[in-house]
Amino acid sequence: PMHMYPNPATSMLHVSSVFATSVRIGDLQGKQLIQVKGSENFNINLGTLSAGVYIVSVYNQYALVGTEKLIRK
Repeated sequence: PMHMYPNPATSMLHVSSVFATSVRIGDLQGKQLIQVKGSENFNINLGTLSAGVYIVSVYNQYALVGTEKLIRK
């Protein structure tokens, strides 16, 4: 139920999910780097992230609904 593009991404990432209420982006060690709340559709500025691999997690109000690997160029 989650769709994100573009991937690989350079500066902006669009995430949509039917039930999303928040999106979190973390590094591979589990540290949360970005969190956005409030909608089913998100445009997330990746300007603060270095090039590398990250994990995007989408949550509804109760639980995790999806995760996907993100490559930041």
